[in-house]
Amino acid sequence: MVLRHQLGVLRRKKPVRLRLTDWDRLAFILLYRLFPSVLETIVVVKPETVVRWHRAGLKMFWRWKSHNIGGRPKIDLETRLSLPKTSSGFGKSALPTIGNG
Repeated sequence: MVLRHQLGVLRRKKPVRLRLTDWDRLAFILLYRLFPSVLETIVVVKPETVVRWHRAGLKMFWRWKSHNIGGRPKIDLETRLSLPKTSSGFGKSALPTIGNG
C-alpha cells in the first residue's frame, strides 16, 4: 500500500521540487499511526531506481547460478611451467606413420 501511494505521488507531473498534497500527508500520517515502524522501512525512490536494483539483483543471481561447478580442475602456473613443451607441429607429424610415410 505504501509503495502504491509513493508511485502515485511520483507519477504526477514532476515539478522542480516534489510537493506533497494534504491527502499525501494524511495517508502517511494514517500509515504511521497504524504502523509506527513504517518510518524505518519507507524510502521514497524513483521507479527507475527500483528497476536498476532489480536488474542488478538478477545479474548477481545469474552470475551465481552459472558458476562453474565441475569440469577439469585448474593447473597452477608452477606445474604448467615444469611440464615439457610439445612441438608446434603436434598433429600428423607427431604421430608415427604407418604405410606410405
